[in-house]
Amino acid sequence: MSITVKETTSIKLDKESKEKAKLIFKELGITMGDAFNLFLRQVNLHHGIPFELKIPSETTKKVIKEARQGKNVDDFSLQASTVKNLNSAILNWRDQLDDSLDIGYTEKELKAIRKESAGREFIWNK
Repeated sequence: MSITVKETTSIKLDKESKEKAKLIFKELGITMGDAFNLFLRQVNLHHGIPFELKIPSETTKKVIKEARQGKNVDDFSLQASTVKNLNSAILNWRDQLDDSLDIGYTEKELKAIRKESAGREFIWNK
């Protein structure tokens, strides 16, 4: 097993974005450093930014602007039964994915992970 050498670095961040992200990371149980290391690992894995970067078209810009102003937006809510069905589908999909991927876990570890996450529900629009 190799030892990971840690290095301190300094970056300039948007204060509001950073504070919001810190709250999310806290809820996930990770630090800002953990999150940046995850991002860097994904950059290395994908040999680039691990998500798509696009400049929106004029039509998309217009729709985004209108949505932010509350124009042409219908009220929308999920019924509790729909959320429960979505949670069930996601957990089922996750279990199938776990079964289909060789991610290095032993069967015993997979059972422990499934047991630990049993009964968890995903949170929508928190």
